[in-house]
Amino acid sequence: MEIGTDLLRSFVAVAESLNFTRAAEAVHKTQSAVSQQIKKLEGDLGIQLFDRSGRVVRLTSVGDSFLPHARRILKAHDEAIAAVRTPELTGLVRVGTSDELAMRFFPTILKRFAEYYPAMQVEMRTDNGTELKRMVTEGELDFFVNTSTYTFPGTEIIAHTPLLWVSSAGHLVHQESPVPLAVYSQGCSYREHATEALNAAGLAYRIAYTSPSLASLHAAITVGAAVAALTPISLPPNARILGMQDGYPPLPMANIYVAKCENMNRGSNCFIKLACEIIRHEESLLATLPAPESCCSAA
Repeated sequence: MEIGTDLLRSFVAVAESLNFTRAAEAVHKTQSAVSQQIKKLEGDLGIQLFDRSGRVVRLTSVGDSFLPHARRILKAHDEAIAAVRTPELTGLVRVGTSDELAMRFFPTILKRFAEYYPAMQVEMRTDNGTELKRMVTEGELDFFVNTSTYTFPGTEIIAHTPLLWVSSAGHLVHQESPVPLAVYSQGCSYREHATEALNAAGLAYRIAYTSPSLASLHAAITVGAAVAALTPISLPPNARILGMQDGYPPLPMANIYVAKCENMNRGSNCFIKLACEIIRHEESLLATLPAPESCCSAA
């Protein structure tokens, strides 16, 4: 029997927090994805690791016995990987990305990179795609990872993720006319496709909030002040996903892509390889709508 380290990481996260939501945040997955992984692990082992009968999740006696073994396996795995990934590698990696990718994927990417290459220094910038492209062109960054509904020559697509209409599950702002929108600043493909889709559908709207910051868009959505076009990567808490049943038109898929400078050092190449591995690992999740456990469906 083979048990993947990804399943064990989710198990350890749940066992240490005794909370699926906090565990999902720790391993940078959705709550539904972690739940599915625990069910798979229990099915593969033929045992029940957690008692979910009460309001609080608890380890079973078997789960408690399994926990130290899972920790040892993960420690041995990480040490083995680090041993063959030349941890003596030194230098500077200059990487750019967007707010949504920085929040969702980069905690894991940075943690693993530091484990594999502890002597490397990472300089990280978050900005919009136009500015990131300028910084790579002018030699301020080695590469950047970004999302867009467009494709660009000379870039590598890592994964795909749907663009969704999002509002607050506790408010009915999506029923207002005109619809108040929270959008990124001019030049963002999410903004362009959102307004184009609403115009094509004949749905009245107004730009209520504009910001380059994902946190600012989350604030407007969470208080029920606006609707936004976001991906599953960047949903706020208690999100309501809107669809055609709510009168909202479909939106295109977005691409997660990498753009590189011409002459990258070895450290930057290693960082990109690791980032692609981590992001591609979740591609099946990114290409599907969030499950009801992770966000609220539209009523």
